[in-house]
Amino acid sequence: MMQRTPRRPLWLLMACLLPPAGGCIFTNYVPVPCESADGPPPVPDVGAQQVIESAAMRPAEAPPPPPDPKERLQIPPELPGAGAPPIKLDEDKEKRERQIRELYQPLPPLGDELQPAPGPNALPLTLPDLEQIALARNPRIAQARADVDAARGDAIQAGLYPNPNVGFQADQLGSAGTPGQIGGYVEQLIKTAGKLRLARLASLMGYANAQLALRRAEVDLIGQVRSGYFSLLVARENVRVTRALSKFADEVYRIQIAQVRGGQAAAYEPLQVYVLAAQARTALIQARNRSVSAWKQLAAALSDPKMPLTEVTGRADAPVPEYPYDAALARILSSHTEVGTAENTILRARYNLRLAEVTPIPDIQDHFYVQQDQSTQPHRVQVGVQVGVALPLWDRNQGNILAARAQLARAEQDVLRVRNDLSQQLAAAYERYLNNRALVAYYRDRILPSQVRVYRTMRKRYDVEPEKVGFNDLVTAQQTLGGILATYLQALQAQWEAVVEVATLLQTDDLYELGQDLTHPPSCPLDQLLDPSRSLPTPGTALPPPMPPALPESKSGGPVAPDASTVKQVRFVPAPVGDR
Repeated sequence: MMQRTPRRPLWLLMACLLPPAGGCIFTNYVPVPCESADGPPPVPDVGAQQVIESAAMRPAEAPPPPPDPKERLQIPPELPGAGAPPIKLDEDKEKRERQIRELYQPLPPLGDELQPAPGPNALPLTLPDLEQIALARNPRIAQARADVDAARGDAIQAGLYPNPNVGFQADQLGSAGTPGQIGGYVEQLIKTAGKLRLARLASLMGYANAQLALRRAEVDLIGQVRSGYFSLLVARENVRVTRALSKFADEVYRIQIAQVRGGQAAAYEPLQVYVLAAQARTALIQARNRSVSAWKQLAAALSDPKMPLTEVTGRADAPVPEYPYDAALARILSSHTEVGTAENTILRARYNLRLAEVTPIPDIQDHFYVQQDQSTQPHRVQVGVQVGVALPLWDRNQGNILAARAQLARAEQDVLRVRNDLSQQLAAAYERYLNNRALVAYYRDRILPSQVRVYRTMRKRYDVEPEKVGFNDLVTAQQTLGGILATYLQALQAQWEAVVEVATLLQTDDLYELGQDLTHPPSCPLDQLLDPSRSLPTPGTALPPPMPPALPESKSGGPVAPDASTVKQVRFVPAPVGDR
């Protein structure tokens, strides 16, 4: 029978697996070295043992006493404004009134808004007016037009025939004491295999791409003008809304002071409202600065940075253009300037390849001369002709042919790459377009009217049952309305940025060319929201009167969303280049 090895106790094995410094642990905290067959046991750490023993002998420290409840939640003295004196109002009526006037300082005036100058013919500028001004003045458009002229010159030059060479020719000079054979010659290089035609066709594709580059520059500039235009409209709306909220906060502040005088409010409550009113003024300052900055940016896009503030027509809450995704994608993939440039590049690469293939075909060099032989009598006229070609024995243009084939293969893949990139850009821009449209619609049609109704209902109930609806509840509702309005204006800005981004990809001259969003008309303009004297319409009812459009309608009487199959396809046809 096999003898079993005696098992060690499990607690001993676990103690050896958890040593502090190479030894086993027992109840006295004295490290005992484990048995090792590889060498002597480790030396115990005497210093660590002394630290442990001294810590065990040290008496436990008493917990700190609890802080005084009066000292809790005090403002740290290092914070700005921490040294402000406490609020104290005297019981004496005259002293109390004087203290109220000193404590509750009047708010600074809101000031007047900048009044824009009228536009040409005393009419405000429209978006098409701004676009035409930018196209006429912007230096990038002038540069692109110069590039078109340069490409046209290259196309003209590429197809011109070589000039002939003429000169004086003399042979057998001094023969028999005579002048010899004296005359002149004409040389002409005859280009064969249609090389000049192929070179001109390849250059014409560069001319076509230059025209597409001009169109792209115009579209990008129009996009900048549209972006600046809608930023200005939103900034102008932000100033109007923020000013109305500031007046709202001022009225709340005056009411709170009156309630303190009547003993209906605590002394600190007007100061709390004062903080909100001061914050509303800082928001108004920022809104004004944003409006001025938006105009300066728009003026810079018009290439007139010093242009004075001018009246501009339009509303920030106007209906947005309707962009069906399938119709937009079909238009972009078929008529975008980058797609046209890629297709023209393929044609140019094919012409260059064919030109490289026919280059080894020799050109004919003609030499014709006429001479008078004065070395003999009678002096006769002689005519000579030389015709020669280069033999393509070693240089048959093999390297250029190989390079032209590679360039053609690359150009053929570029169309697919461009369409993939444009599809990706449209997908991202269209997501922002849909998201911000939905966000604006919810805030405009549901959230804002609901919060206005909440405030007005609370205001009426406060007048009737002040013991159930406190004044602070009204202040909270007012602040909630201000926050909702700020979010709504941000959504408006993001919505128009997405609209301009999609329109720039579509490269449309008319922002509403594909249609106008008539499914979600504005159900409650901000003018009505901010006017407490006007009642709100119920959801789903029409507004009297309707809002004016932000942009002029098309000549056909208004944009209508077309079917994807009827979208106008814009194709580029290069203009002929004359031989000059």
